[in-house]
Parts: sequence; structure tokens; C-alpha cells
Amino acid sequence: MSLNERMPSKVLIIMGLLHNYPSKSGSDIVKILSHFFQKVEVVSFPPIMLSSSGKSIWRWLCREISVLFKIWKNRNEIKLVLVHQMITILGCFLGKILGSKIIVYVGGSVYEGLYHKGLAKIAAIHSLLLWNVQLKLADKILVPSKRLVHLSRLTRYIDKIWIVPTRFINDFSLFKDVKRSKEVCEGENIVGYIGRFEIEKGVDAIPKIISLTLRSRNVSNLRWILVGDGSLRKKVEEEIKRLDLSNFVQITGWVKNPETYLTKMQLLLLPSKSEGIPNVILEAMACGVPVLATPVGGIPDIIRDGETGFLLKSNDPRHIANRIIELLNKPTLLKKVSTNAYKYVKENFNYKITLEIWQKFIANLGLIQA
Repeated sequence: MSLNERMPSKVLIIMGLLHNYPSKSGSDIVKILSHFFQKVEVVSFPPIMLSSSGKSIWRWLCREISVLFKIWKNRNEIKLVLVHQMITILGCFLGKILGSKIIVYVGGSVYEGLYHKGLAKIAAIHSLLLWNVQLKLADKILVPSKRLVHLSRLTRYIDKIWIVPTRFINDFSLFKDVKRSKEVCEGENIVGYIGRFEIEKGVDAIPKIISLTLRSRNVSNLRWILVGDGSLRKKVEEEIKRLDLSNFVQITGWVKNPETYLTKMQLLLLPSKSEGIPNVILEAMACGVPVLATPVGGIPDIIRDGETGFLLKSNDPRHIANRIIELLNKPTLLKKVSTNAYKYVKENFNYKITLEIWQKFIANLGLIQA
């Protein structure tokens, strides 16, 4: 479907914010749907904080009323309502009554909240009940990875599930002719991390991992680059300073062009405790940078250990440090994985292929022709 053939109807995307920012998968879905529909409107909501049960209920009601108003106001145009990483029962119900197709995107497991205690656990139980009501109302459930179907306990809804890519590399020209930077050519061993400084990303363990790799003295000219920001950044910086690692670590904050730093790395570390499919993995693979990651979320669907990347056995800092040292001492293996990773991401996560899969999905909904 060309841009001139886009559907004149409207899509409403109701998006939950992650740490008050739209997720990369949400932004990519907006871009994809804009290819097929002339009008795509996004309504974003921050997460409901459990400061008190009264405030949480009030914020939830306000959010639901806001969604109802938006759907009702656009009732003559909206043909598709996509709910991305949040819950809006009333919105789904009204959309369905008005004849819109209701799509729910599931990018990760929502059952992790059950491990909390006290009020947070009670809230998680109620959220799961509402979550399953929303899934029953949905016409289709979008999942970016086969593995997430089981991790998110979606097998009961198997007839509704479509596995579609929500991450892609739009412009491979940014990465196509990427060469190792001067620092790498001169023999420095640079390990990096790119992402949010939050507990679920496993960044709290990074200072200890860095310390262990440096103390081993089995890798020469070892340096680290940490790209990103978040609530744990200050804690990480303080721990790096306490361990006297500052001369070996660069922390950049957020950057507009992560490939600038990726090209300097021999290895990208992602010690996450939970994930969907991190976009930085695709960017690293497009740069030919081997990724060492924990096998959480949909990561094992992309990274095949020893072929397109490397998988960790645990989040234990000593295990991670030992694995980093082992890999840095195997340049031939790193080069092979680098080549495989680039080929894999180019064949499976380019924009054209993503649009073809989405076109089949939207056609299945009866909104466009296949």
C-alpha cells in the first residue's frame, strides 16, 4: 500500500508511558500505522503511582473518563483502537460498541507485580484481573515475540494472538558501512551498556562487574562506556567512584546517536532482569557489535548463543565478569558473531519486511485489502 492509498479512517493509540516517556516500541507502532492510515492520534498516560489507594483510584477514573471522551469525540472516524502497555477497560468497551477494532499490545509479562508485597501486591492482583478483562474484549492481541506468549501467560488467548515485529531498523545507511572506530583499531577493549538506569535493567550490578573485570587483569586496555540515564544513575556513579573505577568508565547520559558509541565497543552488555525486545540489541547488531545479554523476555528469540550473540546463565556479577573476559579473549568468535548478527537483523528487522507483516495483520482485521 502506497502513502496515497492510506485508509482515510483514524487510528487511536492509547499509550502508557514508561518512566513518563513513550517506549520505543510505541513510537515505532505509531510510525508503522501512519503508513496505512491517514490519521493516527496518540493519547499518552503516565503510570498510576501507589502513593495512596484513594489517589490511585481517582487517577484511574480520570484516565478512563479521558479515554472515553476521546473515543466518543472521534466516534465517526475511529476504526482501530490500539492499547499499548496500559489498561483501559471502559475505553475498550466503548470502542467495541462503536464498531472499532480493539487491539492490545503485550510487550512483556504483567505478572511480575505479584512478587511485590503489601499494597503493591494487592494493586497488582487487581490490575491482572482488569488486564484479563481487557484481553477478552480485544479483537486481536499483538505480541512481538513467540517467547512472550508463554512468559505473559497468553496461551488461553492463542486464537487472538498475532506475532508482529514492533521494532525495526528504519535506515540501515546509518549502520551499513560502519567500521570499527580508531579506539578499537588501536587495541582498546571497550565494553558498553546502553539503556535506562533502572533496577529492572540490572544496572545496579554493573559497578561490581566492572571492578571484577578490571581486577582480573586478563584483558589489557579495558574500558567501559555507560550510555543512558535514570533513577539509579547517581547510585551507579557513586559506587563507581567508591570503587575507584572512574578512570576506566565513561558515563554519557542520553545521546541522540547511540551508534557513535556502539562503534567503539567490542561487546555490549545487557544484564536485564526483565525485558520485551530491547531496541538497542537491534542497533548493536546493525553496527556489528556482539551482544551479551540475560535470556529474559524476547531476547532469546533474537540472540542465539554463540551465533547471533551471547546469552548469560544468570545475573550474578562474577559470572558476567568471567563471561566478558572469556569473550574478549576470543576475537575470532566475536568477529564471526558480529557478521552473523548484522546479517540476521538486516534480513529480519528492516522496515520493508515489518510493513509487509503489518499489512497482512491489518488486512486480517478487514480494514484494508491484503
